[in-house]
Amino acid sequence: MKKLNVFIFSLFLSFSAMAQNWDSVVIVAGTFGTIISSQYAVYQSLIKRELKGWANKETGTSVKLENQCGIQTEFHLIGDYKRNYIMMAVSNHSGKQVALNFRQVKFTINGDRVRYPGYSYQVADEMVNDGWWVLANIPLPMKDEFASYEHLKVEIPIFTTGSKESCTIVTEFKRSARYPNEDVSFNYFEFMFDTGPSLTQTGNVDRLGDPNIIWGMDFNWYFSAMHGVGMAFQWESDFTSNGSIFSGDFHYVYRRFLTPKFSFNFEPGVGYQTLVQDYNNCYRCNQNLSSTLMVDYRLMFNYVLGTWNMADVEIMNFFIGAGVVHQYGFSGETNGSRLGLLFRLGMGF
Repeated sequence: MKKLNVFIFSLFLSFSAMAQNWDSVVIVAGTFGTIISSQYAVYQSLIKRELKGWANKETGTSVKLENQCGIQTEFHLIGDYKRNYIMMAVSNHSGKQVALNFRQVKFTINGDRVRYPGYSYQVADEMVNDGWWVLANIPLPMKDEFASYEHLKVEIPIFTTGSKESCTIVTEFKRSARYPNEDVSFNYFEFMFDTGPSLTQTGNVDRLGDPNIIWGMDFNWYFSAMHGVGMAFQWESDFTSNGSIFSGDFHYVYRRFLTPKFSFNFEPGVGYQTLVQDYNNCYRCNQNLSSTLMVDYRLMFNYVLGTWNMADVEIMNFFIGAGVVHQYGFSGETNGSRLGLLFRLGMGF
């Protein structure tokens, strides 16, 4: 226990210069004789995200210290705006190399329900040499499910070199208070580029002729897994009448995941559109502007191509999409509707 206390004390005092907005940490390790401050800063940054609803009265934190299977461990419950995690620090002074089997970690929820971590990439055993430490995050279920937890039991199998039988590290957390924002808060941002052909025009806008292509830029912010708000800007260029239409909207987002990687978005909005006409092919010298109120919507199907992960936590994903955009202007030269096909490239974080 004395060695573990020295370890914890070193963690807190090693350094303080580290970005505070990481969503996760790569599994980091080092010897106690060669402490590197940048590694310990990860701990220092993450400990500030501890879930206060699970703090115990004795320490005021969620910390659990265990000395099992010949190694010393420290556990904390931490969280960000998307998920919660078990942060685990291991100090190996058993005299032998040990392997942490993260693939077989088991959670027992409220005394009867069994769950397993939802890793987003291939997980292997983590080897810890004698005299080394390791720091890792283990992902918990999504926040809306986690909000129903009152008791959490964690079991982590380990293997010691030369032994065929595993040993299990066990620790338990109990909820001490409720903080709704901590349980279910959600914050997710998307940035997207759209492009595609215009399909049809009706009303006054049809007299402008056919545009060459649609360009768009979108920003969505999700305050829950299925609901969000956003802004979109769209440019339809080079109508045959030497005109272009610029539009911008504020919209609501409804998102439904059909599979873990495949989702459907419905984005109805309201905004404005402006016709920019240049009669002399001179952008600065002879322009006519006509603006009007507009309503629109997008129907998009998105597919995640890949993710950027740090350890078991998704930091950013990259996706493509396809769908349609339909806009309707109420007056002026752009009175009428426009329907276009969109192809999307985006990233979320």
